[in-house]
Amino acid sequence: MRSVRPGFFKWLSLLLIFIFLSITSCKKISSEIKKDRKRIKKEAKVTESSLNKSVVSVVVCKAKRKNLPLSITLSGIACVREKGEILSPVDGYVDKIFFKEGDRVRKGELVIKLKNRDIELALKVAKARKLKAMAKFVVLYRSMSDLFGKDKKDNEIKKGKEEYEKALKLFKEGKIDRRRLDEVEDRFLESMIRNGGFREEVQRVISGLTEADIYLERERILYERRFIKAPFSGTISEVMVSPGRRVLKGDGLFKIVNLNSMFIKADILETELSKVRKRERVIIRFPSFPKKVFFGRVIGFSPEVNERYRTVTLLIDFKNPGYIFDGMNCEVDLIWKVLRNVVVVPRRAIVVRSGRPLLFVVRNNVALWRYVQIGEGNDREVEIKSGVNDGEDVVVEGQMTLSHQSKVKIVKRW
Repeated sequence: MRSVRPGFFKWLSLLLIFIFLSITSCKKISSEIKKDRKRIKKEAKVTESSLNKSVVSVVVCKAKRKNLPLSITLSGIACVREKGEILSPVDGYVDKIFFKEGDRVRKGELVIKLKNRDIELALKVAKARKLKAMAKFVVLYRSMSDLFGKDKKDNEIKKGKEEYEKALKLFKEGKIDRRRLDEVEDRFLESMIRNGGFREEVQRVISGLTEADIYLERERILYERRFIKAPFSGTISEVMVSPGRRVLKGDGLFKIVNLNSMFIKADILETELSKVRKRERVIIRFPSFPKKVFFGRVIGFSPEVNERYRTVTLLIDFKNPGYIFDGMNCEVDLIWKVLRNVVVVPRRAIVVRSGRPLLFVVRNNVALWRYVQIGEGNDREVEIKSGVNDGEDVVVEGQMTLSHQSKVKIVKRW
């Protein structure tokens, strides 16, 4: 057996140690490489996210060359000319109610019938009283040939008439007083009666027929007041009584509103009153119906100025389609001037920085800062005299966080 040289194990040990150290070092380097790769990927993701966050989402619209109406937007309220609470004209009990809330009625239609026995009996007494007076009139005068005779003394009547007409003229001229005119009038009437000028009237008075007629007419009026009718065409908004209920004179019975008598009241500053003309056409919008547009015309102005707010009330004629109710709020756009063929952008696109107006134009997904010269405008749109051209994309939402040459993403156009 061959003998092992001295130092062999020493070299073998060194070799094994070297191999072990090499393997350990490789593992460590591999671990570090993996960590570096993870770090690079993470940094790449952060960079990508940062780049994405730097892109601002915006809404744009095109600057357009068109006619721009200049208008004043006013707050208004819908009112009706014909509405009211109908009161009971007499005492009584509610006999019948012919309509309920929400029903439409025509002018003169019977809405409520009251019952009052005292009124009914009084009418019967009045009829009997007239019948009695009529009988007396016929017995006393119709059987007589002529109470006053046939000679009417025309000359005396003519003279009295001329005297009265002369006195009336002098009274109108202020040359005689009322007492003197009454004296002349009394003499003229006395002459007419004495000569048969008022024969029929005198006969009816003496027999009591005239008084009976007046009494009967008064009782008929009271009787008719039991029938409560609609004073105008409209809609019953409230019935305030029920059948069988006792009511007193002056108690409320029902409320009625005529929606066809509607108009608009809108307040305008007195400083802007010169912009409004009578018969001016206006646009009306109701928050209750945001997708509908209505039209009206200015028909006049209130003659009073509100001392607190320095406003004047405009009165606007408006045709109600049937579903606009009394008291509804509205907005009134009053067009007082039209700018022809100008570049127009929405007013909300304008940003003021360092005291100067500007807006952002988008080109190739980049926002460009533009100083502009603003002309006249209304509440929604404004004229651009310089700085923006017709057809350019203008930012209307998201511009507050933009700077010059910011990257943007258009999410909506309108």
